[in-house]
Amino acid sequence: MYHISNDKRSFQSSEWIFEALGDLIIQKNYEEISITDIVNRANIGRSTFYRNFDHKEDVLRFKCDQKCMELKEFLFDYQNKNAVPPGPASTKPFFTYWSANSVVIELLIKVNRIDILNDSYADILKKYYDDNAYVLDEIPVKYVEYILAANVGSSIGVLVQWIKNGKRDSPDDLAEIVILQLMQNFYRLNF
Repeated sequence: MYHISNDKRSFQSSEWIFEALGDLIIQKNYEEISITDIVNRANIGRSTFYRNFDHKEDVLRFKCDQKCMELKEFLFDYQNKNAVPPGPASTKPFFTYWSANSVVIELLIKVNRIDILNDSYADILKKYYDDNAYVLDEIPVKYVEYILAANVGSSIGVLVQWIKNGKRDSPDDLAEIVILQLMQNFYRLNF
């Protein structure tokens, strides 16, 4: 678990810790990275690490949660500025955001912990659905968790594949691919 207090020093030290862990992940096996390695690289005291985090995994979880919260705000801002309803129209800004913020996903892929991204995104998407309840008005309550799981799985799956492909496709291309797939699925269900 992480315990980042709402003060500037705590936030700054958590950033140094994340940067240190990221550098170490590039250089050696995740399993071989110790807390001592992280604090030495971040040039902080061990007590500073434990004031903010319990385990090295918590560093990744914190950064992932932080980026997913930023994503939620980014999508709300986009919808408000462009008068776009929630749903497929948010596909392009979703990929635009991750195109500029992919470092945490790249690290999670490298350490084989995409589950952290799945959990963070599922939490944010659930809050997004709660804030926009009308999006699911027509859906029976017993299906909502399945819809959430399908959206999380497909969104994260596309992001992971995009990174594995070297991020060669633009956010526009990714949005087009996903919307095309949604339309094909819709067409198959209705005809």
